[in-house]
Amino acid sequence: MHSGNSTIVILAAGSSLRMGNHKFALELRPGLSFLEHISLQYNEFGCEQIIIVLNPDGLDYLNRIELDLPVGTQTVANPVADTGRFSSVKAGLMHAKKGNPVFIHNVDNPFADKQMLTKLIENHKPGAFICPVFGGKGGHPVLLSPEVVKAILLEKSNSLVLKDFLKGFERIPICVQDPKVLVNVNTREELELVKANPI
Repeated sequence: MHSGNSTIVILAAGSSLRMGNHKFALELRPGLSFLEHISLQYNEFGCEQIIIVLNPDGLDYLNRIELDLPVGTQTVANPVADTGRFSSVKAGLMHAKKGNPVFIHNVDNPFADKQMLTKLIENHKPGAFICPVFGGKGGHPVLLSPEVVKAILLEKSNSLVLKDFLKGFERIPICVQDPKVLVNVNTREELELVKANPI
């Protein structure tokens, strides 16, 4: 499958209380925010559709600042973001092009190497989800087949845990030589560590 037949949903609807500001707008690299860095990687990969899910306050903030996002990027407000990440997944998937496999990427995980994304899309399989694995640990992002996307959209609850929901589907682990798939930034200390030690 070609990268151009895929969608990316970037989950950025968290409150970011530990960071003191909206995480998506924090600088990850000089002159480059988390959101710009992530969306740029998927744009360069060739994703057909880039969708960003934010809480209403985050969307208002994004509209007031100037971020350099790829042309055609869609923003979606999740008014029930406080019910958990699953509701944001659903909010994003509602706008995904039907039939596309969909990458789910947390704004906390700022890296998406093109080679790794290619391996995931090449191993796409109907009715399954795919995730990168490094050193025996599952990483990010996950790639959902259209069948899994449909099942999530049919689920009425907003408060499920995506990881638990996906246990009902075949998991295809893809071993990669990329430690960045495990990087998770939740605190200022972790952010400074990533900035000081670029992988």
